[in-house]
Amino acid sequence: MQDSMTATYNAACRESERGAFDLTRGIVERLPWVEENRLLPRPFFVSQNEMLRCVSDLTDLFHIMTQLPDRLFGGDRDAYCKALGLEPEKMAMFQRFAGPPDLYGRADLYHDGQSFKLLEFNIHSALGGVITSEVSIDHLRNERFREFSVERELTHVHTGENLARCLLLAASTIVTGGSATIALIEGNGEIEKYLHEYRSLQDCLRKFGVDLILGTLEEIENRNGKLFLRGQRVHVVLRYFSDPDVFCDSRSVRAVEEIIRSHELGNVVLWTTPQSGLFHNKRCLAMLSGSADGPAFSHAERLLIDRMIPWTRILDSNSIGVHEACMEDQENLIVKPGSSHGGQGCVAGWEVSRDEWRQVLSAGAAAGHVVQRRVIPRPEEVIDPVSGAATSWDAVWSPFLMPHGYAGAFVRAVPTGVNGVINMGSSGGTRTAGVFEYPVNS
Repeated sequence: MQDSMTATYNAACRESERGAFDLTRGIVERLPWVEENRLLPRPFFVSQNEMLRCVSDLTDLFHIMTQLPDRLFGGDRDAYCKALGLEPEKMAMFQRFAGPPDLYGRADLYHDGQSFKLLEFNIHSALGGVITSEVSIDHLRNERFREFSVERELTHVHTGENLARCLLLAASTIVTGGSATIALIEGNGEIEKYLHEYRSLQDCLRKFGVDLILGTLEEIENRNGKLFLRGQRVHVVLRYFSDPDVFCDSRSVRAVEEIIRSHELGNVVLWTTPQSGLFHNKRCLAMLSGSADGPAFSHAERLLIDRMIPWTRILDSNSIGVHEACMEDQENLIVKPGSSHGGQGCVAGWEVSRDEWRQVLSAGAAAGHVVQRRVIPRPEEVIDPVSGAATSWDAVWSPFLMPHGYAGAFVRAVPTGVNGVINMGSSGGTRTAGVFEYPVNS
């Protein structure tokens, strides 16, 4: 079922003179980080009620996921980590932190025409898409769209503003009555790869009172339990270094140890802690899906899991029955590595031959990948505001969750039927768009 506001917007585009709703004209001059040919010509729309219900469900799932070691493994965190396939050094680092991690993450969902379905839950601090809100704000420069949004009471939740709120609140626990230094810390050699994006994030957060500085693990200095970056005291570390960055060399291991010690001493806030790695793995979704009928979950929780998570299972050497079922249902399944990101290593059964699929399942079982039932996304019609041509797109919706609740969303999309994986890095045809919410009575 098509979204009602989308239908209304597309009708307005069709009825208007060509170019009236050209929202991206000149956007590259205003937002230099934007690749104009990677933007969809319109934002996406969702009712406030539907998005808030989805976020409420995601929040409940987050809390259930962080209880998996207790619910499914009797509190044995070592057994839980082994079930995730974690190496001993990662196990030691992740288990160093008590209690659940902060609620900070981004969900990736399809809308199947009835409701949102959770494909992946990115629970960590190195989240992409934060600055896409700037595109949505820029759209409001267009007079016709601004009128359209006012008439229909459209709202946009700015992810960058919400991230700034989290960082400033974290800083207030260290510094009172003065200015705090907040540093984005990457792995060694990684800043240069994404410098354009990080500069844009700096510009975005500066609007909301955060003067973000950039650094790498090798630049961190510890002075009596306090962290310094190029001689400047750091109060909050926005963690963008990943597990591979930590264990790639001894210098990085030492730097992370210094950051964690300073965090434990209360001299810096690590946003967020590496503990989130315990629940970022896609095997967590498989544990929820595969155990939903067991005694670990209440009736309401089982309904939540069934409603939000497509059938997902872990592939391993003991999953003979799962392997056979996957061969029979090839056209409706996709295999994903447990800890990858950006669509890396995902193989859609409907895109490969039977022999290739058999090999994918065997290799996946050896590596402990997960297999997930295909969700067919609702086609999204997009009208070119200049030519008037209509095209159909498949979209993955990505709402952000932060401790205070919903923190905005963005969309990535590909032409309908083009690719089994929707990600900016997996296909040159992938486009992105911002999201506006509307009240039910609009």
